[in-house]
Amino acid sequence: MEAKSIAPTRSRTDRLRSSRRQLSSAYDRRTQLDDELALIDRRLGAASSTVEVMKVILDDVRTMSGAIMSVAYLVGPAPGQLTIAGARGVPAATTSRLATVPVTFPLPVAAVVLAGRALWFRDRAALVTAYPDFFGFVRKDEIQSLAALPLRCKGGVLGGFAAGFSAPHLFTDDDLELLMVASELAAHALDRCGRDQAR
Repeated sequence: MEAKSIAPTRSRTDRLRSSRRQLSSAYDRRTQLDDELALIDRRLGAASSTVEVMKVILDDVRTMSGAIMSVAYLVGPAPGQLTIAGARGVPAATTSRLATVPVTFPLPVAAVVLAGRALWFRDRAALVTAYPDFFGFVRKDEIQSLAALPLRCKGGVLGGFAAGFSAPHLFTDDDLELLMVASELAAHALDRCGRDQAR
C-alpha cells in the first residue's frame, strides 16, 4: 500500500518539476528575445544613414536569428526596380549579378516587396517548389530554409530583407517576432534616415 501512495506523489512531483523547468526555459527565451529586440531598437534608433541601418539588419539580426546569410534590397532608384543595399554570407558573384533586379524578379525578396507581406519557407523543398530557379540565381547550396520580409512602414514598402538558414526551420513564434519586428524597425529607421538626408 505504501509503495502505491509514493509512486503517484513522485509522478506528480516529476510533472511539477518538468512544468517548472519548461516555464523557466520559456521565461529565459522571452527575456532573451526582449533583450535582442531592445538592442536592435537602440541601434536602429541611433543609425543616421542607410549604411548603418543595413549593418544592424544584415549583421545583428542575422546573428541573433541564427541565419547563415542575409540580404536586403531597397526600392529604386528607377521605378519597378530593386537595388541591393547589402548582403552577408552571399557569394560576391551572386551579389554582383543580382545587384539590380526588377521588382517582378522570381526571388522571395522581390516577391515580398511586391506583395508587402512576409514569406516563410520551412525547408528546401518548400523554397524550390515556390521558386524553382532560386538556387540557380543565388548559388548558396547550404540554404535549407528562408524567411523573406518586406521593409514596410507608413510610407509604404521601402525594400525587402531575407535570411537563409543552414537547416530546416520551423519558425517559432519567437523567430517570427524577432524577424518581423526587426524588419519593421529597420523600415522606420530607413524612412527616418531618408527624411533626414532630404533636409
